[in-house]
Amino acid sequence: MQYLVPIQRGEKNAGEILMVTREEADAYFHAEDQAVTMAEYGMSQ
Repeated sequence: MQYLVPIQRGEKNAGEILMVTREEADAYFHAEDQAVTMAEYGMSQ
């Protein structure tokens, strides 16, 4: 996650294409979904 978040935020440019396992990708997307849910929940308070 430490590699993709700065790219998504526009803080740095993408470099080489990362190769990850399915398990690593699933873990990243799960963490991303949780972060988005927490942010959306916080905005509705």
